[in-house]
Amino acid sequence: MTKDKLIDLLVVRGVATREQLQSKYVHDLEQMLDDSNLAQIRAETQRRVATDPRVIAAEQQNRIVDENLAFIHIFRTPINGHGILVDIEANRNFLRSQVDEIRGDQLGPAWLKKVLAENPALANQLAWQSVDILNPVKRKQAAAAQDRADHEVFEETTKRSCLYAINEANWTVLHSVLGSGFSEYQIREAVTSGAVRVSPATQEELAAWAQEAAETRADFLINRASPSELREAARLEAEQRRVQFQQQEAERSLAEREKADKQFGYPPLPEFNLETSERIDAAYLHRLSNVDRDRFKMLLRKYGNFALTQRLRGA
Repeated sequence: MTKDKLIDLLVVRGVATREQLQSKYVHDLEQMLDDSNLAQIRAETQRRVATDPRVIAAEQQNRIVDENLAFIHIFRTPINGHGILVDIEANRNFLRSQVDEIRGDQLGPAWLKKVLAENPALANQLAWQSVDILNPVKRKQAAAAQDRADHEVFEETTKRSCLYAINEANWTVLHSVLGSGFSEYQIREAVTSGAVRVSPATQEELAAWAQEAAETRADFLINRASPSELREAARLEAEQRRVQFQQQEAERSLAEREKADKQFGYPPLPEFNLETSERIDAAYLHRLSNVDRDRFKMLLRKYGNFALTQRLRGA
């Protein structure tokens, strides 16, 4: 490439002015062009890396790790006159809101002490605990007490919900996922959503829990219930007996219809309507009973009361 072309290219790229380049030798101009090419390649590479989803995700993960390390140090550092911050999301969110990135703030114990020294009132918006939490003996005692409380929640939750068996495997998986200090609501959400897989309760456990609940209820009614609570309990028991009687009557009536229909010899109710290819399910029969009662009655006469009742019940 001639000297003039080299100068034209370098001027276009903004490397230097034409006057500055005129005095250069050709090999110097070629070196300057090579440096310019390398700079462009590096800039393009950095641009592509900056927009790469994998790089962005990795940088985000690194920021999360750095932030967690900073919080670990903060929640282990005593602050004179206040104690130690409790590691809860409310405290974390408040501290995040106080970081001024423009000013160059860096989350950590030194930064926190500086912020509180500048504005002591901010301490009132944070949750604190005693520095005793750092004492190994007291920390062990607190952990043991929390473990006992968690075990109680673990057992009482399943006795009320029958969601899982009370065994070490279920306890371990729930505790590892939910951590310490979990609630009954968190357990129910984790198990019912499938986030935590646990083994079901055995029939023996279910029977034992039912018996325990009945005994607890009887003890309450006999020894501690107020007159109004006794009246409410009597009302609920009467309602339960009424519902149970209705269910038993419905089952008895259905059994009688099944017996009568079998003796009559009705044909089986088909799964599909051959004319329209629609599935003859509960939704179909409910709709038919509302919009075409004559056809519904025809099905009733042709296939019998028991067959339609079973299909309406989803059987």
